[in-house]
Amino acid sequence: MNEYNTIVDGFDIKLTFEHEEISPIDIYGEDHEEIDSICERINQGIDAWVVAKVTASKKDVELATEYLGAVHYSWDELDNFRNDGYFEDMVNTVIGEAEIKLQELRAT
Repeated sequence: MNEYNTIVDGFDIKLTFEHEEISPIDIYGEDHEEIDSICERINQGIDAWVVAKVTASKKDVELATEYLGAVHYSWDELDNFRNDGYFEDMVNTVIGEAEIKLQELRAT
């Protein structure tokens, strides 16, 4: 699966994608006008149907993790996930959580 690594505010940020267990029908509904096409493209391996996972770490110690399920792109466009706003929100969340975790660790 695709992986993306970067550094933000001194934290190592990793984006990975995992298999999504929930059916597209459960998300979009059976009445969605394109549900048959969506399911067919996923089953044929044309489209990705994944869970995005973003982690923040320092020195290989994972401090925070955020997940977003039901991510749907064609496989050749999955890298566009980084530009759609969700990734930025997830990064901000894990950085905030990681900063709190570091403060807690320093206080003990």
